[in-house]
Amino acid sequence: MFHEIPGILYIKDTRDNFCADMTNISLSLKKRRINSKKMRYFFKIKSLLIIFSVVLFLANCATTSVKEEAESENELISLQDKWGIKIEGIRLSAAGYMLDFRYRVIDPEKAAPLFDRQTKPYLIDQESGAKFIVPSPPKVGPLRTSNPPQADRTYFILFANPGKYVKQGNKVTVVIGEFKAENLTVN
Repeated sequence: MFHEIPGILYIKDTRDNFCADMTNISLSLKKRRINSKKMRYFFKIKSLLIIFSVVLFLANCATTSVKEEAESENELISLQDKWGIKIEGIRLSAAGYMLDFRYRVIDPEKAAPLFDRQTKPYLIDQESGAKFIVPSPPKVGPLRTSNPPQADRTYFILFANPGKYVKQGNKVTVVIGEFKAENLTVN
């Protein structure tokens, strides 16, 4: 049996209860479908924004590393022009207890101040500011080359790394008198 109230149609069931018409129920289901479509759309937009932000972050990281590489290469070229050497690298050595700094002499006259025995080279860990010196065992002397430089030869300086403090990937600075090589990555 139908009972009509303006705007709403009710059906009287067998227990004398009034129930909403199926048209009203279908309207509420349509609203739910619309809400679920909105939610799907919202999640699609949200996921696209997340992907876009990750791509931007990675692109920023890539351009930053390219800028850093370009700056460090410019520094190395200026070191080569000013000091007559080409830095070949700095590596962990002696099971991590030493740091081996290698450089090639291109112009012996410009590189001569680096070989002065009175100059005490040291290495600085850029993150902590800790300084590391060149060990000088009694029988051997300082673990660095101090003979007059020759062109196209590779020379070394060994720095102490007590307790394996400097790790692979750390940025360091090598200082020899007025000479200063910054942002070197330990391999």
